[in-house]
Amino acid sequence: EAGGSGPIPMPACMPALLPLTAGLLAAIFFGLLLRFTRRPGTVFLSVCCAALLLSFGGPFNLPSVPMQTKILLSGMHVLAGVFITGGILLTSHKAAKNH
Repeated sequence: EAGGSGPIPMPACMPALLPLTAGLLAAIFFGLLLRFTRRPGTVFLSVCCAALLLSFGGPFNLPSVPMQTKILLSGMHVLAGVFITGGILLTSHKAAKNH
Protein backbone atom coordinates (compact mmCIF):
# COMPACT_ATOMS: atom_id res chain seq x y z
CA GLU A 1 0.00 0.00 0.00
CA ALA A 2 1.52 3.28 -1.07
CA GLY A 3 1.76 6.00 1.57
CA GLY A 4 0.92 3.63 4.45
CA SER A 5 1.57 5.01 7.90
CA GLY A 6 2.22 1.72 9.70
CA PRO A 7 5.58 0.88 11.25
CA ILE A 8 8.20 -0.65 9.00
CA PRO A 9 10.86 -3.15 10.10
CA MET A 10 14.20 -1.75 11.20
CA PRO A 11 17.36 -3.05 9.52
CA ALA A 12 19.04 -5.67 11.72
CA CYS A 13 22.30 -3.71 11.97
CA MET A 14 20.60 -0.57 13.33
CA PRO A 15 20.42 -1.60 17.03
CA ALA A 16 24.19 -2.17 16.97
CA LEU A 17 25.33 0.74 14.79
CA LEU A 18 23.45 3.53 16.56
CA PRO A 19 24.88 2.85 20.06
CA LEU A 20 28.37 2.46 18.58
CA THR A 21 28.03 5.82 16.85
CA ALA A 22 26.63 7.39 20.03
CA GLY A 23 29.53 5.93 22.03
CA LEU A 24 32.09 7.31 19.61
CA LEU A 25 30.51 10.77 19.71
CA ALA A 26 30.31 10.61 23.52
CA ALA A 27 34.00 9.68 23.76
CA ILE A 28 34.96 12.59 21.51
CA PHE A 29 32.77 14.93 23.56
CA PHE A 30 34.33 13.69 26.82
CA GLY A 31 37.81 14.17 25.36
CA LEU A 32 36.94 17.79 24.60
CA LEU A 33 35.56 18.24 28.12
CA LEU A 34 38.78 16.85 29.59
CA ARG A 35 40.73 19.43 27.68
CA PHE A 36 38.56 22.50 28.20
CA THR A 37 36.72 22.15 31.55
CA ARG A 38 37.68 21.82 35.20
CA ARG A 39 35.02 19.20 36.04
CA PRO A 40 34.58 17.08 32.92
CA GLY A 41 32.88 14.17 34.70
CA THR A 42 30.13 16.33 36.16
CA VAL A 43 29.45 18.11 32.88
CA PHE A 44 29.53 14.84 30.94
CA LEU A 45 27.12 13.10 33.32
CA SER A 46 24.72 16.06 33.22
CA VAL A 47 24.69 16.15 29.42
CA CYS A 48 24.26 12.36 29.23
CA CYS A 49 21.27 12.45 31.60
CA ALA A 50 19.64 15.20 29.55
CA ALA A 51 20.30 13.28 26.32
CA LEU A 52 18.78 10.13 27.84
CA LEU A 53 15.62 12.00 28.82
CA LEU A 54 15.35 13.51 25.34
CA SER A 55 15.87 10.09 23.74
CA PHE A 56 12.62 8.85 25.27
CA GLY A 57 10.75 11.18 22.94
CA GLY A 58 11.49 8.91 19.99
CA PRO A 59 9.94 5.68 21.24
CA PHE A 60 7.02 7.31 23.03
CA ASN A 61 6.03 9.36 19.96
CA LEU A 62 5.76 6.33 17.67
CA PRO A 63 2.18 6.12 16.40
CA SER A 64 0.31 2.82 16.37
CA VAL A 65 3.02 0.96 18.30
CA PRO A 66 2.03 -1.06 21.38
CA MET A 67 3.08 0.35 24.78
CA GLN A 68 5.16 -2.79 25.46
CA THR A 69 7.29 -2.00 22.41
CA LYS A 70 7.72 1.62 23.49
CA ILE A 71 8.82 0.49 26.95
CA LEU A 72 11.22 -2.07 25.47
CA LEU A 73 12.77 0.56 23.19
CA SER A 74 13.11 2.97 26.11
CA GLY A 75 14.77 0.22 28.14
CA MET A 76 17.26 -0.27 25.33
CA HIS A 77 18.01 3.48 25.47
CA VAL A 78 18.65 3.22 29.22
CA LEU A 79 20.97 0.22 28.79
CA ALA A 80 22.93 1.88 26.01
CA GLY A 81 23.19 5.10 28.03
CA VAL A 82 24.37 3.30 31.16
CA PHE A 83 26.99 1.27 29.30
CA ILE A 84 28.29 4.19 27.24
CA THR A 85 28.32 6.75 30.06
CA GLY A 86 29.56 4.34 32.71
CA GLY A 87 32.21 2.89 30.44
CA ILE A 88 33.64 6.27 29.54
CA LEU A 89 33.61 7.55 33.12
CA LEU A 90 35.09 4.36 34.59
CA THR A 91 37.79 4.19 31.93
CA SER A 92 38.76 7.82 32.49
CA HIS A 93 38.80 7.32 36.27
CA LYS A 94 41.09 4.29 35.99
CA ALA A 95 43.37 6.14 33.56
CA ALA A 96 43.62 9.10 35.94
CA LYS A 97 44.55 6.80 38.85
CA ASN A 98 47.38 5.27 36.79
CA HIS A 99 48.95 8.68 36.05
